[in-house]
Amino acid sequence: MPRHILVTVGTSLLTNRDDRPWGGWKHGQDLPPEADVIHWLRRADPAAASAEIHTLHRLEVGTDDALFFLCSETPEGCFCAQALQHHYENLGIRGEVQIITGLTAEPQAFSRGLKSMIDILLRRIRESEDKGAQIVLAATGGYKPESAFLTLLGALAGVEVVYLHERHHELVRIPRLPLQWNEEIVLRNRKFFEWIDEEPRPTEKVEEWLKGNPELRFLTAPAEDGNTYLTVAGSLLCHAVLHPRRPRVVWPQADPRSPAEKNGLSGVAHERPAGWENFVRWLCSIDCVRYVRFDGEAGRGARVRLADAERGHIFVRYERSGEVLPLRVETTAQGEAQTALVAEYLKMFQVRRI
Repeated sequence: MPRHILVTVGTSLLTNRDDRPWGGWKHGQDLPPEADVIHWLRRADPAAASAEIHTLHRLEVGTDDALFFLCSETPEGCFCAQALQHHYENLGIRGEVQIITGLTAEPQAFSRGLKSMIDILLRRIRESEDKGAQIVLAATGGYKPESAFLTLLGALAGVEVVYLHERHHELVRIPRLPLQWNEEIVLRNRKFFEWIDEEPRPTEKVEEWLKGNPELRFLTAPAEDGNTYLTVAGSLLCHAVLHPRRPRVVWPQADPRSPAEKNGLSGVAHERPAGWENFVRWLCSIDCVRYVRFDGEAGRGARVRLADAERGHIFVRYERSGEVLPLRVETTAQGEAQTALVAEYLKMFQVRRI
């Protein structure tokens, strides 16, 4: 399944300090020539080049993926996003830049910028779903509040969120959480939400609505332009209820066999990485797993990837100290969406077993 990876972009490409020619760059200084940045990135260590590149490197992006870089409405934010886009296009990976209007360092506009980001993300998620793509939110770069709202959006929209701290070597994967919106407040006030979300509304007009509906007050906020808008939380709630996404994929049914019956590997540990037995036992203990067996095809590509989505088969590669154990994990999943859900789970927890 192709992935659409939505990436928030910061300025670490400019501000990281090492051997890069523009090392020591500070906000307010002239930006380096983009051609110099692109040339340097060709040989740069992905773990040090920038927060975004480090995250995408750990996600093992490939030519089947599409990247969407969301940047602040600042010269340096746009510069970094465009440089990243061109870098990945040189690697044969599609990329697109989306500037988030209002997302600047100015506190007066920042809240509206976050709302604009949520609107963009929700639209992108719907478009990606229509194309049958797996969606990943990469929340490493950008302002800190961006990561917070991306995490909330991912949890409530059922989308995987990944984060990579600069001192980490592995991704933090924030799982899909079984949270539900309280839809009643939106459904009960549908006309108000449709009205205020359609276009900017004068504050005095909004106040007329709020007098009789005080529960809506904390979902709106007045702005200096004389209009009142939905807050970021209000916008999230409005779009989630009035523009519902496709039904979430459910976890596959359990296989009734015991873990020992699912284990198709012998107990001989010849030329197998240390700890492989515990890893295989963990795989076999997962309820939807039918059978685990050796398969050399899993020795290449991503550590976890789909093998046969229609039959619920997943390639999993266990590695330690240079030794590799390639596996095919057969599950009860049916179809690409359900098999991808199980693969996502394996990606999320595999690193803890290595």
